[in-house]
Amino acid sequence: MLVIVFLGLLVVALSLDAETSKSLYDLIDKNKDGVARLSDAFAAYSIVDLNKDGLLTPVEFAAGPHPGSPPLSIEEAFKFYDSRDNEKNDNVIDSGGVVALFDGLDGNKNGKLTLQEMKENYLPLFLGNQDGDSKEHA
Repeated sequence: MLVIVFLGLLVVALSLDAETSKSLYDLIDKNKDGVARLSDAFAAYSIVDLNKDGLLTPVEFAAGPHPGSPPLSIEEAFKFYDSRDNEKNDNVIDSGGVVALFDGLDGNKNGKLTLQEMKENYLPLFLGNQDGDSKEHA
């Protein structure tokens, strides 16, 4: 199930090793073509949105799988996304959280996320912007 995997990338291990990166990426790249697109991220988001209202509540977010060893709690991960979506810090994650995460991971900004980009950009995205202010999205 690809559910929160894209949104749950934040909850992945601080030491994101090659095996963990590959398994997470494989869940995002559902068709296994070696490229994850924003549409793949939105597909995951819509599956996790259990009541189909276009918003993820903390309960919906927590219900999804979070592979890897989390560097922070589900609550902290939820707050990370909520601070980056369209309506910041309103206790729901809207589609802007998906876009912010995807843009942060898409290093060359070509609209396609590769496994290599995920490996290179995940931890800097998370660790570099703990206050909710992203350089790209300020």
